[in-house]
Amino acid sequence: MKIRITGKYLLLLGLLLLQNTPVVTAKAYRVAIDAEFAPFEFTDETGEVQGIAPDILRAIGKATGEQFIFVPMSWTQAVQALASGRIDIMQMIRTEARSKRYAFSTPFISLTQALFSRRGNGIRGMADIVGRRIAVQRHDIAEELLADRKDFQRLMVNNKYLGLELIQQNEVDGFFAAELPGQYLLQHGYLPDVLMVQGDLYPRPLCFVTRPERQALLRLINRQLAQMKTSGELAAIIQSWTRPAPAEAISWWWIVPLVGLLLFVAPGLLARGRWRE
Repeated sequence: MKIRITGKYLLLLGLLLLQNTPVVTAKAYRVAIDAEFAPFEFTDETGEVQGIAPDILRAIGKATGEQFIFVPMSWTQAVQALASGRIDIMQMIRTEARSKRYAFSTPFISLTQALFSRRGNGIRGMADIVGRRIAVQRHDIAEELLADRKDFQRLMVNNKYLGLELIQQNEVDGFFAAELPGQYLLQHGYLPDVLMVQGDLYPRPLCFVTRPERQALLRLINRQLAQMKTSGELAAIIQSWTRPAPAEAISWWWIVPLVGLLLFVAPGLLARGRWRE
């Protein structure tokens, strides 16, 4: 018996196949990554995106099937890209002023600020910046925190390393920036005359942020952050990037010969001392 397959039966067959095919619902969200905000987010020597925020989003993507595409850029570019809608999400310190423009997730860590200066120039804290030249990063939280202070000369810079480098070059007297990222840059850059003179300033919540209309994305982030906090996964990610580096193991290879030399020389020295007496 021959079966005549008409357009009607083809349509029915297609609908049956669609019912048994898993629907791919993953979306690709573009994430702005500040390339020099280690250990929170940065690009390593190979260009790979690393840090606390990328690891959190990778964990969220693994749990939900959503895709996050990391786009490294400067902080100034990131703020502009979020405002224009060219990126979907980034991390940012939550403030009252910023909350009027953006939608913030629940915080995943508290971020403190610090004052960096040059060795021996007399600046030991925020009380000493009066009349001094202080660098401030453009679009950074420092603009809001120091907005009411008119007693120092303000020089705007586009990135953190430039602010620290200007101290080394004696072009400015200090730089106000996030504490952990500033310390990280000092540890990995050749800036021997620059040091942190005061830290633990202005603690503020660090969150993921998106545009107000992206409420579905915000609910996704908040739901997963809550689960990660309960499971301990969030704390583990943060600790993996913020715990002090283990001290280098003491090399003992030179101690054995040194002890042997002392044992060989000591009797002679003692004998000479007794002979002189």
